Amino acid sequence: MTRPAERRPGSLRSLLLWILVPAQITVLSLALWFSSSQLHQQVDLAYDRSLAGALRAIDHNISTASGGLAVELPYLMLEFFELTANDSVYYRILTEDGLADIGNQDLPLPDARLPSNSPVFYDRDYLGASIRIAALARPMAPPLYGQKTGRVIVMVGEDRSGRDQVIRDLMIRNIVRDLIEVLASTGLIVVGVLIGLRPLTRLYRKLKSRAHDDLSPISAPELPREVRPLVDAVNQHVARHARQARRQRQFLDDASHQLRTPLAVLHTQLDYALRESDPAEARAALLAMRGGLDQAQRTAAQMLA
Repeated sequence: MTRPAERRPGSLRSLLLWILVPAQITVLSLALWFSSSQLHQQVDLAYDRSLAGALRAIDHNISTASGGLAVELPYLMLEFFELTANDSVYYRILTEDGLADIGNQDLPLPDARLPSNSPVFYDRDYLGASIRIAALARPMAPPLYGQKTGRVIVMVGEDRSGRDQVIRDLMIRNIVRDLIEVLASTGLIVVGVLIGLRPLTRLYRKLKSRAHDDLSPISAPELPREVRPLVDAVNQHVARHARQARRQRQFLDDASHQLRTPLAVLHTQLDYALRESDPAEARAALLAMRGGLDQAQRTAAQMLA
């Protein structure tokens, strides 16, 4: 059964880029979504304030003192408001009981009952368009038709297309700005990673160009602090290897000396035995050679052990 091939680890540069760049894009995307939400709220708030101003202006000109519902519309203000909104403006003034109704009488009311003296803003579809409506209910003073209480409702609406166009324009600007930020920040991350890993690249080239017998410690003061423990561990390993190499060289020197001396003595004894004509002297020389061989054999056995 064959073992599956082990997966080779990727480069540190690729790992950092694959982590940092998507993280940066995710953060900026969330920031864009948050700014889009805030943008909608801020634009609606600004336009709703203008809508509330028109609502208050109409309400200020409503009177029930004559016994009926009378209103003097501020046409100049409405025309200015319509120019500011860049869209159609609608209004409606009615009593809560519906007996009096002025303006765009089909302008939709909110679903819930309006609170008194507090404007309410809501969106509705009207005449085939989406509109933003501000509605205000307040007690009538005096009430109409001999009633003791009663409220008048004032409504002002505008087409949303103007504010939606403003939101789209601002969103496009924000997207372009954020894209520039994404590209710039991504470029800075890539450059930062490359610059940060440059000392490791220089160390790699320095070690690759070393001689095979160069066991001197690695000196790289420009390395980051996170990499220095690794360099220290490599230096300790190299130092142990250097000590082992010195012991091996010393052993070889001692072994060569231990073997060279008996061989030299054997060579001398052999020459003497060859020159000697007396068999007894030659035998004595051979016996001495045998002792030298025994010593050389013991030395070789000790070396191999």
